[in-house]
Amino acid sequence: MDTCEVPAPTIYAERDSTCSGQPVLLWATGCDGKVEWTNGLTGDTIVSRPATTRIYTAFCVKGDCRSTGSNEINVIVPFPDIPVLNASSRTVCAGGSAVLTASGCPGEVVWSNGSRGREITVRPAQTTSYTAICRMGNQSVSTLNCISCFASPLEIKVADSIHPVLISSRRSICANDTFSLRVAACPGTVRWADASDLTASSRLVKPAATTTYQAFCKVGDCDFATNLVSVRVGPAPIPVITAGRTEVCAGEKIKVSASGCDGPVTWSDGQTGSEIMFSPETTSEIKARCGQGDCQSEFSAPMTFTVNPLPPTPLVRNRQNECPYITLDLMLTLQQTPRTEGGRYEFRTAASAGSPEVVHPGIARAGTYYVFEKSAAGCHSDAAAVTITIKECMAPVPVCAYFPGSVSVKADSTAGLLRLTAELGGSASRGAWATSGSGAFGAADSTYTTYIPSVSDYARGSVTLTFLTDDPDGEGPCEGVADSMSLPVHSAGTGVATTPIPPRDSTSVNNQNLPGGLFPVTSNPAEIFIPEGFSPNGDGINDRFVLGNVPDEINVSLEVYNRWGQLVHQENDYKGDWDGKGNRNVAGGGKKELADGTYFYMIRLSDGREFVKFLTITH
Repeated sequence: MDTCEVPAPTIYAERDSTCSGQPVLLWATGCDGKVEWTNGLTGDTIVSRPATTRIYTAFCVKGDCRSTGSNEINVIVPFPDIPVLNASSRTVCAGGSAVLTASGCPGEVVWSNGSRGREITVRPAQTTSYTAICRMGNQSVSTLNCISCFASPLEIKVADSIHPVLISSRRSICANDTFSLRVAACPGTVRWADASDLTASSRLVKPAATTTYQAFCKVGDCDFATNLVSVRVGPAPIPVITAGRTEVCAGEKIKVSASGCDGPVTWSDGQTGSEIMFSPETTSEIKARCGQGDCQSEFSAPMTFTVNPLPPTPLVRNRQNECPYITLDLMLTLQQTPRTEGGRYEFRTAASAGSPEVVHPGIARAGTYYVFEKSAAGCHSDAAAVTITIKECMAPVPVCAYFPGSVSVKADSTAGLLRLTAELGGSASRGAWATSGSGAFGAADSTYTTYIPSVSDYARGSVTLTFLTDDPDGEGPCEGVADSMSLPVHSAGTGVATTPIPPRDSTSVNNQNLPGGLFPVTSNPAEIFIPEGFSPNGDGINDRFVLGNVPDEINVSLEVYNRWGQLVHQENDYKGDWDGKGNRNVAGGGKKELADGTYFYMIRLSDGREFVKFLTITH
């Protein structure tokens, strides 16, 4: 094509350098035709995103004529040098620290743990890898926060923790006594805190005064401390003796304990040990003393035990029912009243005073039962066995007719629901709850359950709850019994449910429920929450990179870079909805899902705050 007489345009750029993939505005003047650029774009104004340093020129095309090239503009794309990482030590002890340094970065070093600077100190709790990037510039025209590739990871290992144990043969000694100390679970070299020249794992000591000991286990460059052991030197302490009670029944054994003694305990009845079983035959006292090496303490203050006699065995006789009744009252088997003052009879299912009591002794069925007399002091007699025989009756009276059932209901209210209790008596053994409303029971057939009022219950303002016992004899003359209560329920404002309980139940509730299963969260508005990572896999859990506690008046901008320093996502008015897809041209253009891995981000708030750190994406 002939150049003709079309004048060449003059071109300009908003900046002469930019980071890889960042936009650069270029424009041309002096062309009254179409401007064609060497990067293939057309127009008086274009936006280019160079990946590397690039020279731009333009031509003015008018009809079939084309001008000569314009002036050249060189847009430099700097690539910050990747920092080289080093550590003062690649292995640290538990709780120890290492100094990490980064060289070769002329700008700011940002570490994967969020720290900044060419030198940082880390105290990893476990073996950890660190990396860093080099960030150039401060948003000037010449450089615009260009990011280097990630540095090669630097692993700091944490030595396995050792937990050596210091064991003493004695915790208290008399003056001039000798005892031994031993360090266990030490795979290295032992060092004693009070005798650094000793390396043996065990030793004999003879302290003149109460002393606290400790040792260290050295493994490599790490020292691991043992527990502290304090050994008391002085007279043996007088023990303190205790027991659950001081009144016992004849033949009963009671546990007696001695405390405050680290050595052997000797009792006045000849037993040894910190706990003994004492069985006095008559009212007696017992005391103890503490041994400490070759010396012993004085006896403790005595503890006196009163022995109460056992009641005599009850006099009973076997009995048979009398028709038309098909049960028998066990009280009819007794030949006399209790023979101890304040005593009473107990009927049990086995010949042991610890066996279960007969639930309803007034309506006993056929079988063998055991009668005890229990004194006012709580002592049981020996058991007396009695056998009940039940003969058949032509026209028996149902048990429920002379032993009717009973039920009493009560309620309290907490956490937006009613807690219900039905207390059964007589022949009643089970039943079920019913409601006049449409709420839900936790378990309608349980004597202890819950009831959650429905919306219509609240609209009516009250609900009646009833417990009805089962019919005890089917088609017989007896019927189930019931007890009811009417409870007012009403709404006390948005989201607040109030259920006052009548005075007989003496409990009320005012419980606030938040919609949608939300819970109130209180935090400092100045603290912005930024997640360490997220998993945009579409499962509805942690799918977005959501910032927390951002005030409404604050504007947020977000930039995300991959490990090679390329800008892969950018939003100038970020609303917390990033789903892990890049919106910048990285390789071939278009918005696409980013690969799993570690990325570097910069978050800037309109109030001047800036957050620079690494994040992890996991699909």
